[in-house]
Amino acid sequence: IYTFKADYARPMAGGTLGAGIKTSYVFTDNTFDFFDIIQSKEVRNTELSNQFQYGELVNAAYVTWQRQAGKWNVMAGLRLEHTDSKGELFSIVDLPINEVDLNYLNLFPSLGLTWAVHDQHALRLNYSRRLDRPNYQDLNPFEFKLDELTFEKGNAFLNPQYTHSVALTHTYKHTLNTTLSYSVTNDLITRITDTLNRDATFITYVNLDQQRTLSLSVSYPFSVVKWWQVYANVTASRTNNQASFEPGKTIDISATTANVYGQNSFLLPGGYKLELSGWYNAPSLWGGNFRMDAIWSMDIGLQKKLFGDRASLKLALSDIFKTNVWHGVSEFGGLYMEVDG
Repeated sequence: IYTFKADYARPMAGGTLGAGIKTSYVFTDNTFDFFDIIQSKEVRNTELSNQFQYGELVNAAYVTWQRQAGKWNVMAGLRLEHTDSKGELFSIVDLPINEVDLNYLNLFPSLGLTWAVHDQHALRLNYSRRLDRPNYQDLNPFEFKLDELTFEKGNAFLNPQYTHSVALTHTYKHTLNTTLSYSVTNDLITRITDTLNRDATFITYVNLDQQRTLSLSVSYPFSVVKWWQVYANVTASRTNNQASFEPGKTIDISATTANVYGQNSFLLPGGYKLELSGWYNAPSLWGGNFRMDAIWSMDIGLQKKLFGDRASLKLALSDIFKTNVWHGVSEFGGLYMEVDG
């Protein structure tokens, strides 16, 4: 990985103007060697071995402007980014895909407005457009055998995903935060499970046409009493995934879900500190087309300060009720699959 970055800032129009450039080059060389044991000797299996090389050059330039004016704070930015990437697969086995070139140019605007209504209330509005690229390994089209009926393969034709998001946040007494947000992601990168016209199951990565998410989140750190500190977060959301690949293989799935997280800290006599935390996820979506059942867990920990706070002894237990067990169902392209983990 090679990077170069330069930034510049100066006062302008009552605020601060920032600008910068960044160049990064990444090259990864992934060699997958598969061996058979024949007469106690390792023999390289050329049909199941491969080498995947990937290079990515990203050039970017940005400009930002920020100004505080009374009870208002304004921040605006614009980023220009050019990406040139190439992936090559070297394998004895003939594959329909062995080289992929991508070249694209994008603009990413952002805007943030904060209004301090008065000492106890503040409003913040944010908008941004961002890009997320696929992981390099997800681009490798070679088939990895997991077992006799299950394979995993990457997708060399994965496109980056683009997300427009807008969020409105209300803050009360600098602690209680309530956020309403909406996002639209085009070409969402996710995994699906398919048969791919073979008598086996494939886990692979695809671009969904679109994912839309509306969410409401409330977070609040507070003290019940001096020795009892609490942090609580509750999020409710509505998510919809849509994609159409070919006849009989479409995705149009939605879920309304909620997530609850709480952490309690108790200061006990003798320098002890007890922490009890837990979370709960209502039934939701995972990946492109999995419906996930509800899942929850609780953790507990005890800490003792020693030698005048110069050392500490900790004891922790995770998932004390053994409830963190994942279960999901996928229905896609005529394949029905249940997964426990």
